[in-house]
Amino acid sequence: MGWQSPDDAMPWVGLYTAVASLICTIAMALDVIHAVWQWKLWFPNKFFTLNAATITLIAIAMKLPVDLDPSSDYVYSIKIISIFFLVTMLANFLSSFGLMDDKELLMNTVALAILVMTVVVNMGIQFYTLAYFYTAIPFIFPILWPFSVALSISTIRKKART
Repeated sequence: MGWQSPDDAMPWVGLYTAVASLICTIAMALDVIHAVWQWKLWFPNKFFTLNAATITLIAIAMKLPVDLDPSSDYVYSIKIISIFFLVTMLANFLSSFGLMDDKELLMNTVALAILVMTVVVNMGIQFYTLAYFYTAIPFIFPILWPFSVALSISTIRKKART
């Protein structure tokens, strides 16, 4: 099975990305099922917690939307859907922020911020070159929400102890 050109490998890259997205989706769904089963009002992060493995899965899942050639018309909608998927994954991490100590929270938030900034800047450049940038701005702001929550958790914990 020899590949003669990069086009021969593209189906495998797509499959690799689809499997990573499927694993993320299944883990988020298992957290929802677990929460409903235990009558919790929040989604306890048992399967989709914020750690190095899930950050790697997110990086793989965001690979294809970031690397797609923006010259096609349907690619714009694929990129917007991938931003929604990224926001959904970030929202699922919110409850796991409360379970981390300060050092672990800082390290995971910085790692996640580097990944998210890379994805947003790359997609922003592509949207800007296609004159879609102004329609993509409202989709970028919800990405900042988990980071504001993560930065306030340490302060909230200290006030709760006193």
